[in-house]
Amino acid sequence: MKKRIGSLLLILALCFTLLPTAALASDGACNGSIATAFAGGSGTESDPYQIDDGAQLAYLASEVNKGQTYENSYFVLTADIDLNNEEWTPIGPSESSAYTGTFDGQGHTVKNLSVTVNVQPGRAGLFGCVKDGTIRKLTVAGSVSCTVDQGWCGGIAGYAERETIENCASLCTVSYTGKDARVGGIVGYVPSSSSMTIICDCYNIGNITGSSDTGGICGYNLSGRIFNCYNVGEITGGNYVSKIVGYGQANNNPTNCYYLSDTDTDPAAKTAAEFADRTVVLKLLKAGRNDSPWDSCQYVATAGITLPVFNGQGDAHNANGGRQEQLRVTKQLFVVSELLVGQAAKFLPGKTANKEIARDNIIILKGTVQRQTIHFARIVADKRHIVL
Repeated sequence: MKKRIGSLLLILALCFTLLPTAALASDGACNGSIATAFAGGSGTESDPYQIDDGAQLAYLASEVNKGQTYENSYFVLTADIDLNNEEWTPIGPSESSAYTGTFDGQGHTVKNLSVTVNVQPGRAGLFGCVKDGTIRKLTVAGSVSCTVDQGWCGGIAGYAERETIENCASLCTVSYTGKDARVGGIVGYVPSSSSMTIICDCYNIGNITGSSDTGGICGYNLSGRIFNCYNVGEITGGNYVSKIVGYGQANNNPTNCYYLSDTDTDPAAKTAAEFADRTVVLKLLKAGRNDSPWDSCQYVATAGITLPVFNGQGDAHNANGGRQEQLRVTKQLFVVSELLVGQAAKFLPGKTANKEIARDNIIILKGTVQRQTIHFARIVADKRHIVL
């Protein structure tokens, strides 16, 4: 019996090696070049501009930074984008030349973002300044830093005015070394003229470091609404440092937002176990809504713990991109394991021998195969490969 089980596990291992794989490291990778057009689309809501690689995203940045704000225009990401740690110039360098369109990440990730702003006005993030538009369903991973005084920086945007930022995640480390900063995991600064600014259903995993006005979601919020968000990154700085919003007006306090702590008694503080439990933080984030983007609790490699994640938020789990690969790999390998277990039933006793022994051995084999399946899927995801 043991020999038969051992043989089946060997077959499983051989199946793993025969499954086709494709490296993801080069998908949409940026080599520093700038495209001359988008992949498609006319910029309308029904026919948005399409961006499918780093060169086209750089083209968007180049056009905005030359003065084309794309007001009332629509963009979608059609693939994950690897910026390859090439130095990135934020989209919209100042309030007067901000990006004003709608940007839909469609659950994709922009990874290996590398932003270092050392010149005024010091607006740092994937986007520098955004106004009168929407950013949604986008994950960013990498690093954002600013060294000039009075800089504003965040994983998604440094500055947001009358903007909606929803269903977004930052896996970026954000740091600031100048004076009088506004630093946040999602957005650095929301001004007093931004009563229409909304930051909702977002989360931050990266560590945030500022001199003052530093928060896990927003560094400085004078008028925006922030709700249904969480932060698990470490937040450090001087005055006005908080796990959610560094500095904010009393009438604009964040609502239904949570942060990671095993010791704080604040109702917004939740333990790692509570973040991992579907009946605690996830339930609170989804409460009262039938259209909530929050999907389930999954292991997030970058954070090293299990956290609530979005429905369809691909590559949201790993600074290198990993969630979608892991889910696909797991699905494929579970199919393999079920087939093998089915085959095992033909070889194990049952028809002519003791049926109880057969049943018990199939259960043992199934558990062993599925544990190895999950373990292998995580290894594959960590290596940034995908089973097609």
